[in-house]
Amino acid sequence: MNRASPIILPLVAAATLAASDGHRATLTYEANGRHTLHAYDVKPTQSSGETDVGTKRLDGSPRRLNPAAYFCVWRDTGPDGYGGRGLRTGRPSEIFLTCRFGTSPWSPPADLIEAATEDLKRESALIRIGWTRSANGYVMKRFELELKKRGGLRFRSQNLTERELSELGISVSKMVAPSMPQGRLVIHLTARIPSRMNSGMKAIGPIIPIEFEGAAMPIPNWMSY
Repeated sequence: MNRASPIILPLVAAATLAASDGHRATLTYEANGRHTLHAYDVKPTQSSGETDVGTKRLDGSPRRLNPAAYFCVWRDTGPDGYGGRGLRTGRPSEIFLTCRFGTSPWSPPADLIEAATEDLKRESALIRIGWTRSANGYVMKRFELELKKRGGLRFRSQNLTERELSELGISVSKMVAPSMPQGRLVIHLTARIPSRMNSGMKAIGPIIPIEFEGAAMPIPNWMSY
C-alpha cells in the first residue's frame, strides 16, 4: 500500500520574508458563491477593566484578551515552547497556526451571552494548521477548517493523518517559516477541502475550494484566546 507523501514547509532564509501590512491574512472560499474573509491586527485591550485577571502568565502578570475577534497568530507547541518564547533563539520545533476570519473587524462585547448572540449573526471561519520540524523542513501534521454562516456551523473538516492531508489538494505558492520566536510565518496556499467532521471519518461532500494568504505574528505573551 502506497503511503501518502508528507507536505513539507521548507526552511527558508529569513531575508526572503516579505513585509506584511499589519500581519493580516485573507481567506477566500467558494460555496454558493465567492466569500472573502479577513484576519486583522492583534492588539491588547487598553482599559484595565478589560483585563483577563483570571489568567496569569508564569511571572504572575495577567494575560489580556485580544479585543479583535478575527486574528492570525502562531505559537511553538514543542516541548521547549511553553512559557519561554521571549527567551529562546532559533527556529521553533513545532508550529501551530490559528487564524480566525470575519467579514469586517469586530470587538465582541464583554458579556458572554451578548457576544455569543452577536457571533451567531456573523459569517466567520477558522483555520488551524500544525507542522513539526524535521531535518528537511516542517512537515504538516494537521489541517482544520471551519466555516460558519449566520445561525451556526455550516462546514467542518479535521485532517490529522498523512492520508487525510493528501486528500486536500494543497498547493503551496509561498511559505516562509519563522527563523526565531519573534518571527512571522508567511503563507499562501490553495486547497480543495472535503467535509470531514472528525479525523478518522470518511471524507464526504461538499468540497470547498479555498485560497489562504497572509502573515501570522507569534502569539503575544499577554494574549489569551
